[in-house]
Amino acid sequence: ETASFTTGPDGTLDIPPDVMLQASVVPSVWFGRDLFGYGGFEDVLADGRGEGGAHWSLDPGSETAQLSRDPSIVTGNYYVSLSTRDTFTRDVVVRPVARVTPLDHRIADREGNGVDGRAEYSVRLKARRTGVTEPFFRIDAYHFFDADPTEDPESTLLRQMQVTIDIPADGNWHDLDVPIPAAVFADVDGTRINAALVYLGVPPPVKGATDVAFDDIAIIEWRAVAQLPPGTWHEVDVLRTNSPDMTVELSRR
Repeated sequence: ETASFTTGPDGTLDIPPDVMLQASVVPSVWFGRDLFGYGGFEDVLADGRGEGGAHWSLDPGSETAQLSRDPSIVTGNYYVSLSTRDTFTRDVVVRPVARVTPLDHRIADREGNGVDGRAEYSVRLKARRTGVTEPFFRIDAYHFFDADPTEDPESTLLRQMQVTIDIPADGNWHDLDVPIPAAVFADVDGTRINAALVYLGVPPPVKGATDVAFDDIAIIEWRAVAQLPPGTWHEVDVLRTNSPDMTVELSRR
């Protein structure tokens, strides 16, 4: 069916998980796919333990990076909070257990050439902050090779890049979409980057304390709809337009 989609003030719109969208020649529209899928910290495991943080590397005994619950102020029950003080000497960080896989192309012609344009990437999340220190995300980019079943996999760290997350220090939750610089996933001496680990962190403040909370974290792969093969169907987690409150018509199923 043909349906109308209207993005919000930030130019984005979350798409329900049971909907697929068809590519058409629509300018200034991007399909976004979440490469991670576990950024909500919710209790999604069938283990009978009643706790969140699935697929995140969290130390239950940590006093600086904790899984917290407060359903009155955030969608869902769980989020992660990071706390740092001026007595600290290292960044406080948290990361997923596994890496995500950025791909230059997902659709190719018979000769293996990509026909879906080049992807852009961003980290989309909810966050709140008190204190003077600005948090960040860090991308550790790897080349991973596991094509030979007779050999152990090879994983080579090729690049690290840190990006500051600008959050008002007002203690309120904010929806953010922070672009990942394209240079992060550029080849290194001809070696392709095909895996990435995303850290969230906060450095120690010069004075006082800083507390940051994160929720609904998504590593989004964006592709321009006008560069996708017309008629192809795509799993889409978020729709983006180049202007706020923009309405587009797309086929859905």
